[in-house]
Amino acid sequence: MGSQNQKFSQLTDLRQQLSRKEGERQLLEYQLRQSRQRIAAMESSTFWQLRSHWFRVREGLGIKDEAIPFSFKAILYALAERWQRSQITQLPSEPWPVDKPLVSVIIPCFNYGRFLPDAVASIQAQSFKNFETIIVNDGSTDLETLEVLAELENGPVEIIHQSNRKLPAARNTGIRAAQGRYICCLDADDCLEPTYLEKCLVLLEVLRLDVAYSWQREFGYGDMVIPTSKFCLETLLEHNCCIVPAVFRKEIWQKVNGYDEHMVIGYEDWEYWLRLARAGGKGGEVQEPLFLYRKHGPSMIDDAQAKHHELIDYIQAKHRDLYPAKPWRAFLRKKQEYRVQSGYANLLAAPAIAEPSAQPQVLFLLPYFAVGGAEAVARQVLQGLIEGGGSGTLVTTETLSDADNSADQFAALTSDIHPLPRILADSSLWLEYVTYLIRSRNLNAIYLAGSTWGYDALPSLKQMFPELRVINPIYLVDGHTQRHQEYAELIDYTVIENRSLAATLDNRTTQNLRLIANGVDTDYFYPQSLGSWSDPFVVGFLGRFVEQKGIETLLAITEACRDESRLQFVFAGDGELKSLVEQKINRLGLADRVKLLGVVEPREFLASIQLLLLPSQWEGRPNAVLESLAMGVPVVASAVGGLPELIQEGQQGFLCQPGDVVSFVKRLKQVCDNPTLYRQLANKARAHACHALDVTQMRSQYLDLFREAIAINSLENRLVGK
Repeated sequence: MGSQNQKFSQLTDLRQQLSRKEGERQLLEYQLRQSRQRIAAMESSTFWQLRSHWFRVREGLGIKDEAIPFSFKAILYALAERWQRSQITQLPSEPWPVDKPLVSVIIPCFNYGRFLPDAVASIQAQSFKNFETIIVNDGSTDLETLEVLAELENGPVEIIHQSNRKLPAARNTGIRAAQGRYICCLDADDCLEPTYLEKCLVLLEVLRLDVAYSWQREFGYGDMVIPTSKFCLETLLEHNCCIVPAVFRKEIWQKVNGYDEHMVIGYEDWEYWLRLARAGGKGGEVQEPLFLYRKHGPSMIDDAQAKHHELIDYIQAKHRDLYPAKPWRAFLRKKQEYRVQSGYANLLAAPAIAEPSAQPQVLFLLPYFAVGGAEAVARQVLQGLIEGGGSGTLVTTETLSDADNSADQFAALTSDIHPLPRILADSSLWLEYVTYLIRSRNLNAIYLAGSTWGYDALPSLKQMFPELRVINPIYLVDGHTQRHQEYAELIDYTVIENRSLAATLDNRTTQNLRLIANGVDTDYFYPQSLGSWSDPFVVGFLGRFVEQKGIETLLAITEACRDESRLQFVFAGDGELKSLVEQKINRLGLADRVKLLGVVEPREFLASIQLLLLPSQWEGRPNAVLESLAMGVPVVASAVGGLPELIQEGQQGFLCQPGDVVSFVKRLKQVCDNPTLYRQLANKARAHACHALDVTQMRSQYLDLFREAIAINSLENRLVGK
């Protein structure tokens, strides 16, 4: 009887559920009928018909920005933009006499002798050598300035003396005497980075531009980086988008009658660029801060800004037909683009070409200057190469945010750095640019580390330069391993940093496999206090927030230690998962237990923690672990990749299986609870780093490899009679 009642009750419940579902279905049908009626009414309205026509017009005009509203102005802009699109015109190269400088640098000077040697030195250090330097002494009265000018009379500069006629006239005097096709006017208190002229000349020669310039960096009393903007008349009517030492064609200076010599209190360069743009001049920018603007107290620019309105009134009165500015005019101006055949011919003429060297001259092809292990290895390889008498030219093929950029660390070793996306926006021009670098510097080897573009360029580079030896380091089993396989026949040496990679590459076509383990600078990463145990016990993560680093496991470990008040966690780094990590920490209520520091200086970070935690899913031979061991900081990490070669169980730390949260937590507590064990691990970590991981061995092995490569190249050349 009870069973029948139970079945009856279940049947009743099912009927009620069906009844509710039927009611919901009827309600949805009603809402659907209502929606269809509203849509039908809307589509029959005049507005909807106009909207539909507008979207068809947009499609026909090629307007892709959905934010552009319906308006006749939008239609006008789209028509104008479509009208101005044109094919890129190929132009022949314009040969320049080899006995004349391609560019003339003009330095006006009035009582700035104390700064003048720095300006001249920055010119002499330029990577492009076919230039002349002309100093115009604009009636200086300062004794120190006169003494400096007298010393420079016998140097590699020409000096023109004139009575004081102010800055615009001094520039015009120097330009009239210049022999170069291009002019660069540098103020006596400013400087240029070594690749400034070369990169500007590339834009001018290859793209047939009239003006080229870079971003600006302050030095002295400031360090701000100030980006420039696109060179065009509409921008210049509003503000100065250019910099004083922009490189321009002398013929366009002649065309616009030079600088306005009446503008002696400032903004003379702005007004000059405005006339160049008005005359049809085309400009381009290198998106690097290669112009160094000295901040040293009150200067002419301060006087100009104090009289800003007066100077603006003068400019607008002189160009009254252009004001008020009408931005729509930009759409009615045809924008012709050019490409020059053999555009590097004048840049490759003597004396611009470096002499061939018996030492390794290496092209480093990297994706970017990240704060990461592969980049740290590349820096160490470069340093060893330079210390051994060779040189390196660095090329990057991708860009990163400024927060995740180690370019300054490379710049401390060499100024010959070329981030391709910041120099040439059109990637189809990169191969010719890299070819130019190889020829102009007589490079004899390539260090290709992770650049996708670099792999794809190998067939062309090897065809043009069969003598180039390609060294390809492999750090991880990832996409670049497949790239290596694809281009293996063009790679002369494959370098692996740990033995686990050898098995991965056994079945691949790999020539001349070499094991060169990356190392750490044990003099730089030196502990101030070894084995210092503290309460709370600080556990740190140092690396990129990416899937590879086991971020989910890292967060799970942190959550599992929620009740361990002695443990404090500190995460440092950047990466695509950083925002998700921050959100999850807040959602789990762990913000008081975990600090997120962003990008940090590794040595300072490691000095502030007691233990490094690295629960990676896969790894190579991570620099964070090398640096941690050198600092005497024990490591608890995953037993993957090259980590078992770095950490002996219970000696310098502990290894766990990837994703094994329980084991990781157990080891953290074990070290935290035992100060004696911690001090033993710390001492053994430092001793192991000094004995087996010092970077000098890696630098030496790479230098020997480079020398072996170019020695084979020299032997082959002799055998074929070159």
